[in-house]
Amino acid sequence: MAAGYDLVGRDRAAALYQAIQKTSGAIDQLLADEFGPEYRFQIYARLVHHYTDLNAARLLIEFGNVWLSDARYCNDRREIEQARAVIRHEFGDIMSSGAITPPAGPAITLQPQESTALNSVWDGYDASFPDLVAFVCCLCAGNGGLTRPQDILSQWRAYGSNGNGGCVSFTAGGIERAISKNPNSPPNPQQREDGFLFEPVLYEDRHQKGLVRALTFEAVERARRTGSNIDVPGLIDALLMISPLMKHLGFKEEHEWRIVLLPRFAASPIAPKFRARPDLLVPFVDIESVLQRRLSVAEVMVGPSNIPELNEQAMRRVPNAPATILKSEIPYRI
Repeated sequence: MAAGYDLVGRDRAAALYQAIQKTSGAIDQLLADEFGPEYRFQIYARLVHHYTDLNAARLLIEFGNVWLSDARYCNDRREIEQARAVIRHEFGDIMSSGAITPPAGPAITLQPQESTALNSVWDGYDASFPDLVAFVCCLCAGNGGLTRPQDILSQWRAYGSNGNGGCVSFTAGGIERAISKNPNSPPNPQQREDGFLFEPVLYEDRHQKGLVRALTFEAVERARRTGSNIDVPGLIDALLMISPLMKHLGFKEEHEWRIVLLPRFAASPIAPKFRARPDLLVPFVDIESVLQRRLSVAEVMVGPSNIPELNEQAMRRVPNAPATILKSEIPYRI
């Protein structure tokens, strides 16, 4: 077998499915106060945007094969570590207070056996975290206040070859269908292929802590309701699952959504590929190799380079180019 990432806990498939359901549901509840209760399904009807260099943009247009890179190699030095710090803080607070506060309602006092179980959850999460691998593709939901929501100078500078690159846009619903076990059905976060997520990144402290608390409270409440023990492995899995979905508040303007593949929870072993940067050898996987699927590009924008007109003309000639090819309107001097 090709070198890859081993599977863990395949006998917990049902528990993992429940963890994915709970994660998406908890995120939707947390964001409802800011974006409305139908935020996810409104997003499905919109475009999400990926900034990159011109050659990568060309390849995405022509072949529709999206790459997901190992999150530890992204531009946020605290990538994934942000979640670990939040989870450590929340579990420390729960254990020191001996109580947990639900998303709504008063705190509940933990029984000794519940405290012991939650302590085991933290120990298990902390022990598993160093081996956690998450492949991500970062997409921007755009700035809704702009006529062209993807024409954001900071994004061009950071991810679009300092304005010389391109922005490739997909329908969010199309992404959800591409990672679905039923790709011909309407987008549904409960039908994803094992190991895949498509979720908004959480930046606000209240959202990050709220997600940890919601998942932990649900595990405690379910155990009380059913007269069983807290599902320690299941809660560990859920916490590992949300770890790629938190970033430092300083990145909030990116309004990021992520396609995530967690090999730990995949249905079969994942063998990474590698691409070279000047300073790093970056592991990645691609959608076509893992799922034998491609994504259709809905729209393309070329960056505010010195020759955007020529780039626009060339993009129109790329095989499978969408009908809508735009130029950035930002008068940015490269």
